[in-house]
Amino acid sequence: MSAVIDRGERIALMEPLVVGEGSAHRGRLTDRVLDLVAQAVAFRARLPVGVESALADWMYPRAISRRGLHT
Repeated sequence: MSAVIDRGERIALMEPLVVGEGSAHRGRLTDRVLDLVAQAVAFRARLPVGVESALADWMYPRAISRRGLHT
């Protein structure tokens, strides 16, 4: 894995996006989010016992590394 480069980005750039209440896209985006959450829940429910924790153990270090939070 290559070294993480600190580009001096503001932390606020990594915060979740909040779509304004007046946005013309808010309804469509909200519907899409609900659809993705439902698919994630269904996927999780289909995982064999033990696979969920194995995936979490495998993904967590990668997520931390991508966020530049590793030590």
